[in-house]
Amino acid sequence: MAEAVFIMGLGLVGKAVKNLVLTLLDVKETKQHSKIICKEIDLFVKTLNENIKLLKVNLPASVSRRALESLVTKLGDATAFVQSRQRQGFFKTLWNAHETKQELEMLRRNLDSSFQMALFITTLDVAVDGHSKMENFQMKMLEIHSTHASSSETARSEIRDILVPLLEEVPRKEKLQSVISVVQSMNQTADTEKFFADVLANLDPVAPMEDDEQSTVTNADDDEEFNDPITCELMCDPVKGTDGRTYDRWTIIDNDLTRSPFDQSKSKPFRIECDDINVRGRLFKKYPEAEALFRELRHDYRKEAMKLARGGHDAEALVMLENVLKWADDDSECFELRDLILERKSQQDFATGVNIQERETSRSLPFTQSSPTLPSRSITLPRDHEFHIEEHIHRVRSFDTTSSRDIPPRSKPKQEEKSRAMIAIHELKSIVCLLSKEIADSPLREAARNFANLARDSENKVNMAMYPGALESLVGLLTLDVPESVLYEVTRGFANLSSARENQEKMAKVPQCLERLVQLMHKEVPRSIQSEAARAFANLALAKENRLKMGAVPGILERLVDLFSKDVGESVQRQATRAFANLASAEENILKLAAVPKALEKVVGLLCKEVPVTVQVEAAKAVANIAHAEECGAKLAYFPGVLERLVGLMSRKVHEAVRFEATRAFANLSHFRRNKPKLITYPQAVDRVVSLLSSDVEENIQAQAARAFANLAAVRENLVEMAAQPGVLKRLVDLLARGTAEHVQIQAVRAIAYLSSDDENQITIAAFPGALERLVGLLSKDVPLSVLKQAALAFANLACAQANKGAMASFPGALKKLVGLLGKGTPSSIQFQAAAAFADLAWAEENRVRMATFPGAIERLVGLLSDDVDENVQAQAARALANLSVVKQNAVRMATYEEIVARLVAFLSTDVCEEVQTQVATAFANLAAVDENKWHMAEYPGAIGRLVDLMSIGVPERVQRPATRAFASLSSFRENKVMMASYPGALDRLVDLLHEDVGEGVQMYARKALSRLSGNEVRLRW
Repeated sequence: MAEAVFIMGLGLVGKAVKNLVLTLLDVKETKQHSKIICKEIDLFVKTLNENIKLLKVNLPASVSRRALESLVTKLGDATAFVQSRQRQGFFKTLWNAHETKQELEMLRRNLDSSFQMALFITTLDVAVDGHSKMENFQMKMLEIHSTHASSSETARSEIRDILVPLLEEVPRKEKLQSVISVVQSMNQTADTEKFFADVLANLDPVAPMEDDEQSTVTNADDDEEFNDPITCELMCDPVKGTDGRTYDRWTIIDNDLTRSPFDQSKSKPFRIECDDINVRGRLFKKYPEAEALFRELRHDYRKEAMKLARGGHDAEALVMLENVLKWADDDSECFELRDLILERKSQQDFATGVNIQERETSRSLPFTQSSPTLPSRSITLPRDHEFHIEEHIHRVRSFDTTSSRDIPPRSKPKQEEKSRAMIAIHELKSIVCLLSKEIADSPLREAARNFANLARDSENKVNMAMYPGALESLVGLLTLDVPESVLYEVTRGFANLSSARENQEKMAKVPQCLERLVQLMHKEVPRSIQSEAARAFANLALAKENRLKMGAVPGILERLVDLFSKDVGESVQRQATRAFANLASAEENILKLAAVPKALEKVVGLLCKEVPVTVQVEAAKAVANIAHAEECGAKLAYFPGVLERLVGLMSRKVHEAVRFEATRAFANLSHFRRNKPKLITYPQAVDRVVSLLSSDVEENIQAQAARAFANLAAVRENLVEMAAQPGVLKRLVDLLARGTAEHVQIQAVRAIAYLSSDDENQITIAAFPGALERLVGLLSKDVPLSVLKQAALAFANLACAQANKGAMASFPGALKKLVGLLGKGTPSSIQFQAAAAFADLAWAEENRVRMATFPGAIERLVGLLSDDVDENVQAQAARALANLSVVKQNAVRMATYEEIVARLVAFLSTDVCEEVQTQVATAFANLAAVDENKWHMAEYPGAIGRLVDLMSIGVPERVQRPATRAFASLSSFRENKVMMASYPGALDRLVDLLHEDVGEGVQMYARKALSRLSGNEVRLRW
């Protein structure tokens, strides 16, 4: 009876194998266009024959039919799959060669695992007595294996539960020894290898079965699972290779692996197939530090890739950006840089007649077809298999743009581009010709699918959109009278093309394009089509040139808002919200969007934690964009639920991408004065903002938090309260360090500049550890101008406090930096702050001599008294000279400079602004008060005449007073009296200044001057 069961079981397997082999051979005998499919079929048939022989040799005599049912079923499914693909024409279509080959390869691997599993459990059950027990044992093992990948810990426990009773039977141990030797000799696949290891760990009859020791074995197995098979080190970013094994991503990237280390066959390409999310989940659970390293390495690698791209290192950057996009296919910034590089490369190649080449040999064809009569503009073959896997894991993969800690990349990849075979542009012609409603459904669907697949490759997008009639053909098919299967592929192809920035403006101009996309976003349309239509619309709205036109399409805004509800599915909801957010980037659209009934209410509703992260991000982005417009932003802060949701999403526990957009929205709201009191007093709002200034927060979030804080600090009545927030000064000062990203640094120093406009804060900030050091460090021309301007303003504000002046003037490097900023070539806004700071510091008596003798200081200040310098800068430079000249020794020294009297006299003019007149006259009066300077200054051509003019009635008193003081000082010098008394109009002006309507100070100096001149011959006339 047992023998009959064996024959029946093996017969069913043999029959199933025979059917599959005949099907494969039938495919091969059919006329083929691709040798790689034929080669894969030969390998498949060979493997099937080897596996059936393996069963015949090793299958035990007593086998339950049920134990082989799983294998028979899988063989039948494989046969049906191949027959289905044959009927659809996949084996005859060049476009699907790689995809079909990969499908066959995957099918072969899965069947390998099934054969080995069948042999394994039927060999193992020799230790089981009784037919029913044998069946139960075999089926239980199959069940455990089927769930093993998702819960290895549970599987290991169940394996032990059914194996421990066997080990208690001493007579069976001899049989088990032979079983162990058979299992260990098997050529295991990656799918069964770990399962075998768990079973063997529980099979060893000499191993103690105590819980503690058994758990030690389990831990060892776990660690082996988490170790990279090449380096034997703990992984941090596990990925599946195309050979079925799990590797660390960085082992493959760092070593530029193009062949499997365990299979050196040149015919088998090797690359990263997808993230191994199962292993990664278990790894992070057991080793939390691996997750931190995982995020840091990805962040730093992305940062380095973008740095190379922006630095013009195209070849190196392209390889790295491709690697980044394999784990973050929705990283728009990397997409943009990658597409920009490819555009440059495409233009270069097109100009020279050279085909663009793909970098990955794993997707190459064995030959290149090209037309000798057409230009060599090329498109690459699709990467369908990889994209299918990415789509499969997209819903469970989180965004990977997290930690901002500045840890260097693990290593740099070898910068070498791999080539891939190309197909010439005339091959596209055959597809576009089929994109017509006149074509039958099946070939039309196939053409649309091929087009969509080709359009996934970034190298193809621009050239495909340029092909004559391609876009018009696609738009012609974007109608509801087209079969759903065709419409989906057409919409998908259109959406794929629209992801290239170069195509977006052109595509939006195709007649009826926008209207038809809107039609396809109706709720009655299948979700898959809705999602692709919304994705295409959102992509087109990325182009600034399109937004106004798109926002004006009838019904679009209402349609998008209608798709915000969760019943449409996450994909549709996300793309609709994304399109809404992109349209809101144009201020002209914002009022229209806000006017749509329930639009704001629904967008705000998407900011709750129950909404998927991908949707939350787009909703927060939409709110941030709406808050940017004054008419909406000034009201949005009072909209029910907005602040509650935004402040909640600014928490450290929220996903980084969502937190960034929420913080940006809050910062935009804080720009409007009307909102500031409400934002400052809202519970936890300021606390959240301050917490996001921490050094361990991602830099883009830091920048938005600093911007929000600076906006709130701009209101004078908030200054002291804001500066008193716990930890805020330390975090702001930390962000002033050299090396901080410019967009973060500018907002931090701007916040400090605002805070320092308060008298009380000026002393607090200047005394804060590191504040002066960081500010002085930023007073340099090699600092970005936007940062330098705010740093100079902050320093000038701090210099206003009398208590700070001594410490600031004596701070190492401070005067040198200020004097450096006074030179020509410095922007006037920065010159103004530097001169103002210098003037304020020079007000302190203890600073004046040191500052006047500082190398280059006087020369730079005098140089700013020039017609080509902004008058506000002139006034501050003159004020600095006036403050320095109060000290006698400075006045003597300053008057010896050849240019100083000449420049002062030149600006003692009624043609300059009042502030400049006042400060120049004050400086001149201070110099004239010193006896050593009086004769020289009075003799200078035009000096007396300019003073007399400024003493005229009608001149502002603040100008009259220093001018009259200067005149009185010069008149005290004996040699000057005759010349000054005889100057036309001088005595008359002095007499006029004695009128009661003139200020007392002016009258006093006028009397002094007249008294000193009274001994002259003009006394009688007076």
